Amino acid sequence: MNIILAFVILLVAITLHEFGHFIFGKIMGVRVYEFAIGFGPKLFGWKRKSTKYSVRLLPLGGYCSFDDPEEEIDSTVEFEPDDGLIKYEKASPWKRLFILSGGIIFNLLTAIILLWGIFSFNGIRTTKVDEVIANSPAAYAGIKAGDEIIKIDDLKVETAADFMNSKAYNSGKYNITINRDGVYENIDIVSDSEGKLGVVFGSSKNIGLALKYSFVTIWDIISQIFGIFLKLFYNVDKNIMGVVGFVATVGGMESLTLTMVLTMIASLSISLACFNILPIPPLDGGAMLLTIIEIIIGRPLSDKFRSIFQIVGIAFMMYLFVRVLINDFLRL
Repeated sequence: MNIILAFVILLVAITLHEFGHFIFGKIMGVRVYEFAIGFGPKLFGWKRKSTKYSVRLLPLGGYCSFDDPEEEIDSTVEFEPDDGLIKYEKASPWKRLFILSGGIIFNLLTAIILLWGIFSFNGIRTTKVDEVIANSPAAYAGIKAGDEIIKIDDLKVETAADFMNSKAYNSGKYNITINRDGVYENIDIVSDSEGKLGVVFGSSKNIGLALKYSFVTIWDIISQIFGIFLKLFYNVDKNIMGVVGFVATVGGMESLTLTMVLTMIASLSISLACFNILPIPPLDGGAMLLTIIEIIIGRPLSDKFRSIFQIVGIAFMMYLFVRVLINDFLRL
């Protein structure tokens, strides 16, 4: 059951990416020939105005096609449906750049909305102490329930994550500033053998803090993802995961809550945005780079340059695919 759910999560994240291209194309007045959910043979579909919509057999993503697959190749005759829309290749470079960025933007918006909802509903762990564990470093230092940690060394903290992710906390020896009923006090702390302080933090359902922490979380994930991308050139990192690894990991989980599923969709959406912004074809980032160069030089790029760029990009993508696939199987 979890394996099916893993494919559904992949399908949702990728479909949202393609939907971003679709919406941005419509906004720019560019003709979208087909919007498909899934790949392979068509199960069913319909047509509205100039766009075909279809649901296909393989739930491995989807696509938004700006090319007419039924158009006959004829340089002397060009058929234009009377719908007031323009072809993608005839759109200005700025319009094409906007459309290319649609998938990335939609994935990031999805992550923001989902994480904001999760943090608003479940609450965010604050630095206010709800409970002090007996015989812990916090108990020996005199920390009490109701105390709020304001700083760790010289770093201001708002959430438990800020506190526990800080370098000072992970060093095991630090100074904290607490607010106890309006009175500020500095306390030196030495963590236990497991590096823990020994407190249970409270939580807050504050939509403002939830929104802020959504952006912070997304930035942290983006930083980690690009760090992992760099390792692909010289090492196989255990955190590198492709489709096989994702499906196997989710399939092996004993239970999944709605929060976990939504968090995975948000994380996968961020990963797709980061992956697609890489300036290599056939990713969106590669097409965006070519379009930006076209804007800078003021003319279309030569077919020869585009071909060389495509070949280099496809070669890198094959390398990337093999590296990730090897890591997925090593994980099994």
